[in-house]
Amino acid sequence: MNMTKVSGGCSMRSLAHQRGFTLIELMVVIALVAITATIAVPGFNRMIESNRMTATTNSVIGTLNFARSEAVRRGEPVLVTLAGNGSVQVYVAADLNTLLRETGALPNGVSLSRDPDADTVFRGNGMMQGNQVRRHYDICSNNGVSDARVTVNVGGQTSVNQGAPNC
Repeated sequence: MNMTKVSGGCSMRSLAHQRGFTLIELMVVIALVAITATIAVPGFNRMIESNRMTATTNSVIGTLNFARSEAVRRGEPVLVTLAGNGSVQVYVAADLNTLLRETGALPNGVSLSRDPDADTVFRGNGMMQGNQVRRHYDICSNNGVSDARVTVNVGGQTSVNQGAPNC
């Protein structure tokens, strides 16, 4: 469909024949993308840090539950200790050469400590050995995003409190 302009003598083509974007349209889109990225990137970093903390917390809980179930299955004490790189290791208490499980090293920006600073031993009946009523594993983020405390009670059961430790 061709239309003719009455005042200028130029013909205008229909919209079906026009292709591409104008420079102004392109600049508006780039500005909108830049504004959206500026708002989204900090939230994305926070989400990544939160996922690291959740993964570490779940790894500690899983390792403690594994150690308790191994102690019951074997009918003998099982030891849970922290390695120098922050990984959690599970050994047969009578034979420290028998490594049953080891978690990976801690992700960047995450630290793990325990209170009291002593190894956790599960007896063959699944209960925690020693005179401690409970043991705490504090998982801390360098950014303070979502710290967590994993508690093991005398019965060997684990629980999690988000934001509980003083990191």
